[in-house]
Amino acid sequence: MASFVYFDTDCFHHFASTFRDHPLSDALRQKIVFSPITMLEVFSHLARSWVADVHKQLQAMHNWVNVKHTLVLPWMDTMVSHVGFGIRREDDHASQLQANLNACIESELPDLHKIAKLRDAELHQLKQTYAEHFQITIDFFKSRPLTESLFTEIWSGGLTQRIGSGRRRLTGVST
Repeated sequence: MASFVYFDTDCFHHFASTFRDHPLSDALRQKIVFSPITMLEVFSHLARSWVADVHKQLQAMHNWVNVKHTLVLPWMDTMVSHVGFGIRREDDHASQLQANLNACIESELPDLHKIAKLRDAELHQLKQTYAEHFQITIDFFKSRPLTESLFTEIWSGGLTQRIGSGRRRLTGVST
């Protein structure tokens, strides 16, 4: 089975800074993958106060990843639906992030601002939605004892709902 290296956002920034001027071996650059949330956070940072540094990091990715095939992983529910339930579906969201990332590697800063702002808004909405779900869960368990079976029922019900709905839709960004 192939092995890959997965970066969280902080690691992405540190690694990108370290290899801004120094190439990583070809064998290792084929092994790097990114999660959708990491890419959303990188785009969010590009839309905010780290603009110049993040842009330099993105443009220097040719030193440490295969820019022809930089891999953005699918969201967790896409993989769980495939592995756990045998349901195959395209992850349009990860594909769009992949296209955005590939465009960012070759783009000038003014061209990236539109993508970065949209991804920043998307990340904000995602965090807001999960915060609301978390609060609902807390309120629910304040009125009932937390048991393993009830927690499992809620967790699997939420996952099944996300798998069935294909819930993530992008605010269309053309690259």
